[in-house]
Amino acid sequence: MEENNLYNTSLVPINNNALIKVSNSIAITNKLFTEMAEFYFNKFRGIIEEDNFFGGWRPEEMLFYLNRAIECNPNVVEYYLERASLSYSNDIARIEDYTKSIELDNNCVEAYVGRGYSKVQLKDYEGAFQDYSRAIVIDDKNVSAYINRISLYKIVKDYPGALQDYAKIIPLDSGTEYYFERIDLKSEMGDLTGALKDIDYFIEIDSCPPYYYYSIRAELKGKMNDFSGMIGDYSKAIELALKEDEIINKTIASLYIARSESRKKVGDLIGAEQDQEKVREIENAI
Repeated sequence: MEENNLYNTSLVPINNNALIKVSNSIAITNKLFTEMAEFYFNKFRGIIEEDNFFGGWRPEEMLFYLNRAIECNPNVVEYYLERASLSYSNDIARIEDYTKSIELDNNCVEAYVGRGYSKVQLKDYEGAFQDYSRAIVIDDKNVSAYINRISLYKIVKDYPGALQDYAKIIPLDSGTEYYFERIDLKSEMGDLTGALKDIDYFIEIDSCPPYYYYSIRAELKGKMNDFSGMIGDYSKAIELALKEDEIINKTIASLYIARSESRKKVGDLIGAEQDQEKVREIENAI
């Protein structure tokens, strides 16, 4: 009996030309959808540029073009990141887009940080901590990841954890913002000596320290009952503030008031009244 060759695919002739045509057709279709996605994304960018120039804000129109771009090409991380940034009032939607970004690029730091932030809004603190920490593992110099994890540490009152992250982030940033945040945190924790050490460092390294450095140190010394030091620093703050043209009178008046209260603490009522007189002169001149 002759063998049934109905399912013997080895006998089915292969039309290479047909396969090539199908392959080319698929490639052309993919290219077309990719170009359409880029077109819609460029429309989205154009709206941002126009709104930035004219001061407008059209989130619905921007979202429309982002959705079209994603429909045409659902494999571009940037599209999801941008859409997540537009969904600022919908943390569940943001998490979905950040998760999709991570699926496409497991090392996307921006997506981990963004998803962590949204999880914090939903009080998923453990999930947020994992996302921030993952971002830091990927890029241990990412300031945004540290700042967000510090904020989370403060929410859950893990102040030692926050201090550890401040120690890592301060060398990465040339500004003073995070130093002063750490000073505030140390003061809140009751580590006044540590806070004082930080502000002393700034005053020491700055050839022309601004008046508010001394004002901050004066407050710390007051908390440590060093009222003489407190008065000295407020005096220095007043001296420097009077030399700065842009310092408004209300600020100078507040420094005189602070020094007046400091003088009262050491029994210098005459000096306290003299400072109050300065305050009245400033108020009358305003």
